[in-house]
Amino acid sequence: MNRNREAKIVFKQNNSLEDSRYLHIVLAALISISAWTNLQSTAYGHEKSHIFSTGQTLELDRCASAWLIKRYVDSKAVFQFYPDGELIEAGTAFDTPDATLVRTHNRSTFEVIALRYGVTEPGVVALGKLIREVETNFWGGNKSLEAIEIDRKIRDLVDKAPDNQAALQNSFAFFDRFITEFKE
Repeated sequence: MNRNREAKIVFKQNNSLEDSRYLHIVLAALISISAWTNLQSTAYGHEKSHIFSTGQTLELDRCASAWLIKRYVDSKAVFQFYPDGELIEAGTAFDTPDATLVRTHNRSTFEVIALRYGVTEPGVVALGKLIREVETNFWGGNKSLEAIEIDRKIRDLVDKAPDNQAALQNSFAFFDRFITEFKE
């Protein structure tokens, strides 16, 4: 049953002027919310676009987040890079200050994305914990050797790559191996 038909039924049941005004306000609000949501989805790339954008400086959380997006969220994802600090206007931004998919005080961007999209595979959760150690433990306190090693390997891959797209491809292969070895 559509909203207008439901509204007419309610109006007939409660045939008062006050109910009519309330009903019109509620319907207008529902229509506005629906239109705004559709506008945001297409204008800002939320959920409908295959473009995901981030800053140009690649590091563990950004590489792992891109891998997570490509492997578990959107297999058609295309990644664009913007100068760090620049407002990202194309696609779905991640791991930038103005993004909704961004690190918090106790979660890495990778973990935020996994949570948002319901990715609960044990290997992904384990990788997320290692990334959190690197991302939220700025002063080096209690990082495991495995977290330190993964961070070092990704930095190495990024440094040796000719560009960001190649760095992502190399890091994707690394994370694919991590998950495969975790399953074994």
